[in-house]
Amino acid sequence: MRITDILVERFVNLLGDDPEKDKYVDVVWDMITKSYARIGGVQGKGFSSKEDLINNIPFWKLVRKDGDIVAGAFYRDKEGRKRVAVATNGTDTGKVALASIMANDFDRAYFEVSDPSLGFMIKQVGLDFVQGYARSVEQAQQISGDELQAPPADDPHVVKYPSLANNFYQRDIGGHMHTKIMLGTTGNKIVVSD
Repeated sequence: MRITDILVERFVNLLGDDPEKDKYVDVVWDMITKSYARIGGVQGKGFSSKEDLINNIPFWKLVRKDGDIVAGAFYRDKEGRKRVAVATNGTDTGKVALASIMANDFDRAYFEVSDPSLGFMIKQVGLDFVQGYARSVEQAQQISGDELQAPPADDPHVVKYPSLANNFYQRDIGGHMHTKIMLGTTGNKIVVSD
């Protein structure tokens, strides 16, 4: 699978209460569930059920290849377009499609990631590129409105990516501290036409 193969794929953008979400929710839910299974599931508002996903995640960007949904990115509107989850169907085709979405999101969305998502992005676009879009801890705290703290010096993220050490922070998600980094561009609103 080559990155140029993405050209024959079709993006399906579902905004707001688009009734097409009902058509795709089963396959999307399955992809999200499987993609986040190894880390205990996706956390946060919008992911407790299929209905929650439909009602509380206003923008779904899906990739269809040969009639199948192979990847997707999911966004909420908070200080602009915030990507809150990504998923694939586990195939090489899905991974290439997701890489395309993620590479293009740096200028049109912002997102918090941890390893392995960070590692996947660095593999696709390079560490220098990622560093150019890394937000400081202070910026991340201002954007999120959440209390953030610096991770310990021996945190696996800090050890693995020392050039990004000053950009990592920890936050409480579901009663557990998670190390994250904020990347991308804020201020690009999700536009839902009436």
